[in-house]
Amino acid sequence: MQADSKIFPTNESSESIHNDKFNDLAIKVNAAREALIKYVESNGNDKYVDGLEGRAVKYFLATLDKDGNGTIAQKEFDQFLENSSKTIDNTLGFLLNAGVVAALILSIVAGLSLSELTPSDSSQTYFGDTIIKILQDIFYFLLSIIFGLCLVVIYSSTRLYIFLGFWICTDKAKSQYLAEAPLAVIAIGSIWIMNLFAVALPVGMAVTTSPIGGLFGLFSTIFVFFLISTYFEVTFGKKAGSLALAETKELLGSTKKSE
Repeated sequence: MQADSKIFPTNESSESIHNDKFNDLAIKVNAAREALIKYVESNGNDKYVDGLEGRAVKYFLATLDKDGNGTIAQKEFDQFLENSSKTIDNTLGFLLNAGVVAALILSIVAGLSLSELTPSDSSQTYFGDTIIKILQDIFYFLLSIIFGLCLVVIYSSTRLYIFLGFWICTDKAKSQYLAEAPLAVIAIGSIWIMNLFAVALPVGMAVTTSPIGGLFGLFSTIFVFFLISTYFEVTFGKKAGSLALAETKELLGSTKKSE
C-alpha cells in the first residue's frame, strides 16, 4: 500500500475529495508516523521527532490516520483541524514570547557590552590585577555568546511568526509547515540565554560591586541550576516526557489493533 496515494479525507459514506489535493499532507502524515515509531522504539529518544516540541506536531499529524488504514475519515480530519488550530495558536504565542524575552535581554547585553567593566577598589584589592582581567574576559565572553543567541532567537522566532501568521493561511498547510519547523532550536536557545545571563551577572558583580557578593551570587546561581536540573527537570520534565511517550504508544497501539 502506498500511503501517499491512498490517504485522503473521506466521510462516513466513503465520498472522497480528489486525492492530488492532499498528496503533500499524506506524505507528511506518513513521515510523522515513521518518526513517532522510531521515537517509541528508542524508548523516547526525541532526536527522531526534533525534540518534544516537534513530537507534538508530528503527533497531531499522525492522528489524521489514527487507525492506520491509509484513509482519513471526515471526523478524523475535523478533529485534526480543531487540534492543529490550538497547536498553531500555542506555537504563535511561544514564538512571540521567545522573541520578546530575547529582545529585552539583548537590549541589556548591548548596553553592558559597550561599557567598560571597571573594577571597584575592594575587588581590585581582593582579586588582584590578574584575576580581575580573567573575570573581565569571562564576563565579555559570556555577553558575546548571549548576544549571538539573542539574535538567533529573535530572527528565527520573528520569521517563523511571519511565515505562520501571514504567509500561510490554512491550518492544514500550517501544520505541514510546523512538522519541519526548528522549534527546538528556539526553545534551547532561549534556555541558554537565561542560563548564561544568570552566570554573567554575578561575574560582573564580583568585579564592579562586591567581590564576596559576586562570588556568593555565582555560587547561588550554580546551586539554583543544580536544583533546577535535579528537581524540576528530573521530576516534572521527566514526567512530561513519560506522558508524551505513553500517549504516542497509545496512538500507535490503536493502529496496530486496527491492523
